[in-house]
This record gives sequence, structure tokens and C-alpha cells, in this order.
Amino acid sequence: MPAMLRFALGVPAAAGIAILLFIGMRGLIAIGAIPVEEPEVREKVDIFQKPPPDIKEPVRTEPEFVSPPPAPKRFETETKVTPTAPEHKVAGIVPAFSLTIEGGETGPIHIDQNPQPIVRIPPSYPPRASQAGKEGHCDLVFDVGLNGAPMNIRAACTDAVFAKSAERAVEGWKYNPGVRDGAPVVMRGVQTRILFDLDG
Repeated sequence: MPAMLRFALGVPAAAGIAILLFIGMRGLIAIGAIPVEEPEVREKVDIFQKPPPDIKEPVRTEPEFVSPPPAPKRFETETKVTPTAPEHKVAGIVPAFSLTIEGGETGPIHIDQNPQPIVRIPPSYPPRASQAGKEGHCDLVFDVGLNGAPMNIRAACTDAVFAKSAERAVEGWKYNPGVRDGAPVVMRGVQTRILFDLDG
């Protein structure tokens, strides 16, 4: 469509829209003014004003002195006497004790001690042996280190199926280390037996 034709058609359409807007605006203006209510006039109140003369101000009175309450009565408590056992006189002679050490030297007495078990966890029953109804035992030989842990564990079992379970159980045991001449030492060749009993 040529530009002149578009212009010729667009001008009357724009003029018609402008006239419609003009008529609409004139109709809105013709409604007239909407009356507005006058705001209510409130009386100003002074919060610091003195009360009217007919209201009397309260008279302040000095507080009365009240003596403190008397102290609570003290109750006497009975002291219980714990009965003591009757004295028994023991008659006897304490035997004389003498200790002779070669060379005439005295010193601390050292007591040797073998490893003492502190923690002994029972082994778990091997599932294959349990299913087959096998029972038996393992003789174990091991060393106990300075920290009380078993090491170098060797197991001789009635059935090889028990060996792994017995060795794992002993690995978790804990001992007080052996003592020689008052000092902890590694104890070698400690022996024990572990029983594998289905009823136990």
C-alpha cells in the first residue's frame, strides 16, 4: 500500500478517536464537584494542665515504720551417738621378724609377676563349623608386649576351621605386662586354650 494512501486513511481514524476522547472527558468534567465533609474539630487537651478545683489532690503520708519480724525459733536437734563395739583385749605375743640379706645391704624387695589378663573377649563361633555341628578347641601360644598386647600368636586347633577365630579373639585381649626385677618385660610363650562348644 502506498504511503499517501495510508496517510489518507489514518488521518480520519485518528481524528475520530480524538473527538471521542474529547467527548468522554467533557462528560466526566460535567459531573460537578463532589461535596467534602468538613473535618471534625477536636478540642485540644493539655496533658500538663492542673486538675479542676473540685478534684482534691491525694495527700501524701509518710510510710509507717514496721519493726522486723522476730527471728524464727531454733529447734534443738538431738545428736545421735553411734554405738561402738565393746573393746576386747587381745593377749598374745607378736613373733619377732628378722630379715637377713646377703652382704648386709637393704633395699626394695622386687616381686616377679606373670602377665595378668585384663580383657578377654570370647571368640565368635565360625559359621561353617556351627552349620556342620563341629566342636573343638585351640591351644594358643603368644607373647605379651610391654603395652600388654598379645603378639606372635600361634594356634594349634583340633580343626583348622577354628584357628582364624581363635587368633582374632586373642588379638583383642589385654594384659598387665609381666614384671621381672621390678620392671615390665616382654613375656614369651604365654599359653591358653579356647574351647569351641555349641552348647556353651
